[in-house]
This record gives sequence, structure tokens and C-alpha cells, in this order.
Amino acid sequence: RDLKFNDFSVNAWQDCAFFNVATVTTNYETGKQLKEAGVFCGYDSTTENMLAKLFHLLGESDDREWIGRMIQTPLRGDITV
Repeated sequence: RDLKFNDFSVNAWQDCAFFNVATVTTNYETGKQLKEAGVFCGYDSTTENMLAKLFHLLGESDDREWIGRMIQTPLRGDITV
């Protein structure tokens, strides 16, 4: 069965940021669909690391797009892209 994210729209949750910390990257169809839905990719990050990084970034800014870019950027060797 094909996964459909049409019913899931991040735009309906403007003040929220969604992150995928599974190994489903944009190299796979599911990862591409998540990205199209507005979900930020955490690549090979652990859930614990993603939460710590998110808390740190939220302390710096509340700009959802900036946080999304930074969450996908290695800060201290926390992810491999």
C-alpha cells in the first residue's frame, strides 16, 4: 500500500515543526513524501539528540524555517549528511 501524506499538512500546524528521525531519508519515496509534506529530516540522529538540539535551537530563535535548516545541519558532529 502506498503511503499518502495528502491528509497531513504541516501548513495546518504553522507554529509547529515536525522532524523525522527515522532512517527514512529523502533517498526513499517515503522520505520524499515527508519532505513534500513539510517534515524536516533528522537523517541519522537519535531521538534524544534531536530533542536536545531542538531545545537548544528554540532557545536561539522561534523561526520555524531557521530551526528546520539548522536541525538538518551538523552542529557538533551530531549527524552525518
